Amino acid sequence: MRPAIQIRQARERLRLATDDAMRLSSLLDLCTLEMRSGNTGEALPLAQQARDLAARMGDRNAQASAMLCVADCQIERGDLLGALDAALNALPVYQDRGDATGTAACLLLAGTCLERLGANEEALQALFRSLAYCSQAGESEMEVRARILIGMLLAEFGSYPEGTEHFRAARVLSEQAGLKARTMQAMLALADMHRHRGERAMKDEPDSARMAFLIAASLVREVKEMPEIEEHPREAAHGHATLGQLHLLLQEPARAMMQFRDLLRLAQSIDDAAMQAAALHDLARSAIELARLSEAESWLAHARELAEKNGLTELAAEITETASALKSREGDDTTALKLYREFHQLWVRQNEEGQRLTTRAQKMWTALPAQRDSASSALTRSISGPEMPSGAEFEDGLTGLQNRRFLELRLQQMIEQCRRDDIPLHLALIDIDRFEEITRGTPEVVGDAILRGVAWIMRDAFRANDLIARYDQYRFAIALAGAASSEASRVLARLAKLISGHDWSELHQNVAIRVVCGSVEVGNEDDYHSALEHAEDAIKASRATGALGARTA
Repeated sequence: MRPAIQIRQARERLRLATDDAMRLSSLLDLCTLEMRSGNTGEALPLAQQARDLAARMGDRNAQASAMLCVADCQIERGDLLGALDAALNALPVYQDRGDATGTAACLLLAGTCLERLGANEEALQALFRSLAYCSQAGESEMEVRARILIGMLLAEFGSYPEGTEHFRAARVLSEQAGLKARTMQAMLALADMHRHRGERAMKDEPDSARMAFLIAASLVREVKEMPEIEEHPREAAHGHATLGQLHLLLQEPARAMMQFRDLLRLAQSIDDAAMQAAALHDLARSAIELARLSEAESWLAHARELAEKNGLTELAAEITETASALKSREGDDTTALKLYREFHQLWVRQNEEGQRLTTRAQKMWTALPAQRDSASSALTRSISGPEMPSGAEFEDGLTGLQNRRFLELRLQQMIEQCRRDDIPLHLALIDIDRFEEITRGTPEVVGDAILRGVAWIMRDAFRANDLIARYDQYRFAIALAGAASSEASRVLARLAKLISGHDWSELHQNVAIRVVCGSVEVGNEDDYHSALEHAEDAIKASRATGALGARTA
C-alpha cells in the first residue's frame, strides 16, 4: 500500500478514536508513518501530543516510544539538545523493562546528538553501549549506524586501525542484511577516513598520503558504480564531494570542478541549502586553483548568501575566509583584511556557541546515572588521562590559562599517554614578537591587555583536550595530542593569522601584534624537560629564519 494512502487511513482512525487508548495508539501509528515518509514537520507535533497523552494516562511505555519519535524528529530539524534530552528521558524506561531494542535506540540517538554537538568522548561512551544492546537484540540496522559513527570518531582521534575495523564490520553487516544505503555510507565513511589520514601525512610522508588518497578514490568509485546509487541521492552527493576534495588534494582542480558541478546539481534537486552552499564554495576553490578568479568571486558571493540565509555560521565563516584569500591574491588588501575580520568574528561566534552547546550536552550525559558504569574505549580513557592537577596554584592569574607548573606536570602525563597509545604529540612554544619594544613607554595595563587578548584567541583556537599554558612573561606553550606534523603546522599557522589579523588598535594606537611559533614532535625518548628544550631550539630557529619553526625531535 502506498504511504500516502496509509497516512490518510491513519488520520481517519485518529479522527474516529473514541477513547484515550485508541487516540494514543493512532497518534503513534500516524507519527511513525509520517516519519517514514520524511515528513518530520508533520510528525513532531503528533509525537509531542502522544507523549503528553501517555503522561496523563500514566503509560510510561507509550510515553517512552513517543519520546523516541520526538528525538528522531528533533534531530532532523536540528534541535540536537532537545533530541538528546528526549532520548535520555526515554532511556530509563526501556532499561527498566529490559527492552534491548529500545535501549539501543535511545543510546544510538544520544550518541548521534553528542557527536554532532562536539562531545566526542561522551558520544563514544553512548555508542559503545548502544553497540552491546544492538548485538543482544539482533538489530542489524542500528548496529551498522553505531559502527559507522564509532569509526568516524575513532578516525577523528587518529585511531585509524580501530576505525577501519568498525567501518568494515558495518559494511559486511549491511551487505548481509541487504541495507544498500548503509553499505554505501560505510564505504564512503571509510573513504573519508583514508582522505583524512592522507591529509595528515602530506607533509611528512607524501607517498603514503597519495596512496591513502587513491584508496579513498577507489572506494568512492565503487559506490558510484553500484546500481542502486540513483535511488540514494545523498550518498551520491557524498561521493561527488569526497572525489572532488581528493582531486583538489591531488592538484587536479579541473577534475575536482566536474565533481562539484555534479554535487551542486544533486543538491539543487533535493533542495538542500547547506549542500548547495558547500558545493558553490568548493567550486570557487577549484576555480581559484585554475586562476578563474571572476567565476570564483561569483560562486563565493552566492555561497555566502545561501549560508547566511540558512543560519550556517560555520560554513559562512569558511566561505568568508576563502573570499579574503581571493581578494589578497587579486592585490586588494583592504577588502581582504575587511573580509578576514568578518571571518574572525563569525568564527569566534560559532566557536563560542559550539562550546556552549558542547558543555550543555556533556552535562546532560554526565547527569545520567546509568552511564557511570559504562565501558568506554581505551582511546577515550587515554584522551581523558589520569586525574589532572587543579587549583589556584596551577592557574596564571593574569590570563586565566594554566601556568608553567601545571604545564610541566600535565605535559609529562601526556607524553606517557601518547607513547602508550602510539599517537603523535606536538609541543609548540608561541612568542609575542617584539613585546617589550611594543609595550615600552605605554601603561602597564596595555601589556596586560595584549597578553589576555592573545590568551583569549588561543583558548578559542584549540580543542578542549589540547594543553594551553603561559610559559613565561610573553611566551605560551601548547601541546597537541593526536595531531600529525602537517595538522600541527596548519593549526599554528592559523593561530598566527588570527592573532595578526585581530584589531589591537583599541588597546593603543598603532599597535600590531604578531607571534613566532616553534613546534616539535615529541620523540619516544623525550620527557617534558627534553621536549621543552627541543621546542626552545625550534623557536630560536624560527626567529632566525622568520618561518614557522617546526622540527621533529
